[in-house]
This record gives sequence, C-alpha cells and structure tokens, in this order.
Amino acid sequence: MNLDECGEQVVEGYLKMINTATLLGRLRESAGEEEWCSPETQGWVFSRVIQDKHAVRHPPSMAYSLRFAKNYLNAVQRHSSGEMNEDLIHWYTDQLQMQPKPQHEGGAPPPLFHKTYLTRQIGCVTMGVKEGFGGYETVGGTGFSLWEAAFVLCDFAHRSAHLFAGKAVLELGAGCGLTAVVLSRLPAAPSRIIMSDHTQALVEGIERNMAINGVPLAAPTIDVGDLAACP
Repeated sequence: MNLDECGEQVVEGYLKMINTATLLGRLRESAGEEEWCSPETQGWVFSRVIQDKHAVRHPPSMAYSLRFAKNYLNAVQRHSSGEMNEDLIHWYTDQLQMQPKPQHEGGAPPPLFHKTYLTRQIGCVTMGVKEGFGGYETVGGTGFSLWEAAFVLCDFAHRSAHLFAGKAVLELGAGCGLTAVVLSRLPAAPSRIIMSDHTQALVEGIERNMAINGVPLAAPTIDVGDLAACP
C-alpha cells in the first residue's frame, strides 16, 4: 500500500496530537499488516510525519512526539526483524538527551506547543497551546487549552455563516483565538472580530496565533476593562 496516498490521516492525527495508540492504529491500517513496521515505513514516519513541514515550523508537544516515537519503535521490535531506521533512532535519542529535567511544583510554566488542523473547509489552522490547565493562572491557565466547546462553536459558526456575515462579533474569553480564525475565513466573514481575555499573557497568545494563521489585527490590544469604551 502506498503511504503517500493513504497516510494522510496519520499525518493529520500527529499534527493535532490524537492518542498515540489510535495514531499507530491508523499507521498500521494505512501501511498494511506486513509493512507497517518495515524499515521503509519507519523512514516514511520520520520524513513525512515527524519531519512534516507543519510539524517542523510549529511543532507538537515534544513529550507527545517522543511518546509516539517510543511506542512505534517498541512495535517495530515486536513485529519485525528488529531492523530500525537510523534517522528515526538518532532523532529519538537526540531529543531524549535534550529534554530538560522535570520542574518541581510551582516552577517554570509549561512550554508552548502547537496543534495543527488540516481542514478541507477553511484550510490549515494552527494553535499555540500549553500542557495542562488550571494550575498556571499567572500565565493564562485554562485559556491556553483548546476546549471541546471551542470546536462546537467553530462548527456552529461554519454551519451558520449567514448569522455572522457583515456583523461585528465580540468573543469574551477568546482563549487561544480558534473561533476568530474560523470566523475570519468564512466566505462571508464578519465586518469586525473583537477578542478578549483576562490576562496580558493570553492576549499576547491570541496575537501570536493570529499571526501564525495570517489573520491581520486591525487595532492595538486593549485592556478588558476598556471594552465599554470600544466604538
């Protein structure tokens, strides 16, 4: 089976960080039972998944990438002659050696990573997020997570685009800014989208995600307390 033709779901799953067991199942189905652990498939995993252009430019969580690589290499040892792709092995061991020591509770905030969604309706959407939620209120806390409600809202916006066409839209608690990206790409987009959240770190995160996704910001950042003064 040709992975270049059938492996799109594997790449998509890796970029949006689906469960690694589910991702390996997709790889097994795409490559076939006899080939999914072969040296050739290992090379494809390294060059077309881990080194995908989106993953290199806006990488997923390194912990996730290492977990996926480890579980796949374990599967290779169990299901094949044990021959391993050198590029994949070198990447895995190099990244392991570069990992910082775990922070104690109350230490540095979690690192930023990315989830990328390759959609047919609105193209590629990339969001910068952070590991965990709720314990880092001083740097944004829950606002740096992608919640299921955001995807429901985006689906509603896409299905009901006529409700937003030409309107001024204000989102309270915009978090990562996912909804704004979707709204900006509707065929008949709102005339104005105003995003807000409660910390400067979150506002800066929104600005960064807008830049990643090519959404221009037409006005400077304002404090949430000044919203009443907005025209």
